Amino acid sequence: MAFPSKFKSLIELSLDQVEKPTSAWLNFGVCASSNDACGWQGWILESVEAAAHGEAKVLPSDEDLNCPKCGNPLFRTEVSYKFDVSLNQAPKLIPNVDYEVMPVLYDDDED
Repeated sequence: MAFPSKFKSLIELSLDQVEKPTSAWLNFGVCASSNDACGWQGWILESVEAAAHGEAKVLPSDEDLNCPKCGNPLFRTEVSYKFDVSLNQAPKLIPNVDYEVMPVLYDDDED
């Protein structure tokens, strides 16, 4: 699969090019908002924050709070946890050891 070449600078970001979070809030969501809801349940990302000068700044994150299974709106329960960034940022999976890395291909069409 080729990606549009106009997005190459977005796809090939390095760690120093993005604002780093210092914490994240997870919430336990359930798909139970209507009669046709599927009953899915699981952890969803509530917010991502970066500490700056003693204050928390909310960073952009996925705001789609719809069920990943059926698409209905999720109900966020009162169950939530805050996670702080660990000093150990080593990836859990190692590229080309735990999974194969394919070269990123770009389509030159500017549609």
